[in-house]
Formats: sequence, structure tokens, C-alpha cells
Amino acid sequence: MSTLFYILITILFVGYAPFYLRRTKNINPTKNKFDRFVENDNGYPWSLEKDRKESYKKALKLKQSENE
Repeated sequence: MSTLFYILITILFVGYAPFYLRRTKNINPTKNKFDRFVENDNGYPWSLEKDRKESYKKALKLKQSENE
């Protein structure tokens, strides 16, 4: 019984999925949380790169000035 299930799932993914994906023309990837985090990341105080440390300090000063 389970072998039949696995065969049906295999046929679904090997046969139907490529047909469905070829038929769909406009597949637009969406940005996930990690992508947004990486784009908005400013660095950390323990960053090894000088640019990231400076970016962190600049962002920290900006946040502090917004809170005042």
C-alpha cells in the first residue's frame, strides 16, 4: 500500500510538476525575511570589517537621534 503511494507521488512530481511549471510564464520570486534582513543589515559592534563597524555606529547614532 505504501509503495503505491510513493509511486503516485513520484509520478506527480516527475510528470505533472514540470508540465505545470512550463505552463506558468510569470513566476515572480518573493523576498523572504532573510533577504530583507540582509538588505537592511548595518553590521554589529563585533564585526571584523571596518565598513560594517562604521555602518553600525552610523545607524546607532541615527536611532539615538530619532529617540531624542
